[in-house]
Amino acid sequence: MKINKFDQKSLRNDAHFWFHSEFVKLAGETGVETLKIAALWPAHTTLFGNLDTALKKILMSANTPKIHEADKERDIVYSGFKKTLAGLCEHYDTATRDAALKVQVVVHTYGNVAYKPIDEETSAIYNLVQELKSDKYRNIADSLGLTQWVSKLEQRNNVCASLIQERDRENAAKPHTTVKEERRAVDESYRHIVDVINAHLLLGQLTGVETFVDTLNEIIHRYSMKHHHRNHHGGNGTESDETDGEGGAQGE
Repeated sequence: MKINKFDQKSLRNDAHFWFHSEFVKLAGETGVETLKIAALWPAHTTLFGNLDTALKKILMSANTPKIHEADKERDIVYSGFKKTLAGLCEHYDTATRDAALKVQVVVHTYGNVAYKPIDEETSAIYNLVQELKSDKYRNIADSLGLTQWVSKLEQRNNVCASLIQERDRENAAKPHTTVKEERRAVDESYRHIVDVINAHLLLGQLTGVETFVDTLNEIIHRYSMKHHHRNHHGGNGTESDETDGEGGAQGE
């Protein structure tokens, strides 16, 4: 019996926080003395509190809800653009259909950008727009009546980019605490605690902790499957990975 390995770096910020929240709650209910980690626990809970503070710093930004609203508006335009293009790809006129398929190839190279984290979506749409405005595709897009769609998409994307930059400037003026650094510290502490518990289990020095180990392994499995499902079916576009400032909500 042992606690399974788990790479928390695969989780986005809100899922990562909630995983560790569940771990802290489970360990507390089991008893840190029972788990023989009492000496490690104060430091771990302090690090977990620091992570909570770092995430709240993002959430307290007045620009965060504005960014999410702008992102929704951008996604509406992107969805309309894709639906319009999809219809043109089935146009009765061969020339129109062939032209639309050329644009479709470009769009497909960027994947479903609406499901990317906000920063990644902003970058992807910027590059897509620049490509569609290039000499190679500008006339094609114009002939298909897509120019206004591209312009509107660029406008909505610029709004998102400006709000993100404004929030970055706001956060830069606050005490320097980054989610990435706090995540790394919590993860290292967690791995050390798990190593200690597993070592005691291997030596037969822990008893009555079967429920704790089984429950934690089930939690690990659930979050692993969540990550697997997101990678294969796309995310919801509201969470962010550990390098992003978004998605700090403490819950799912």
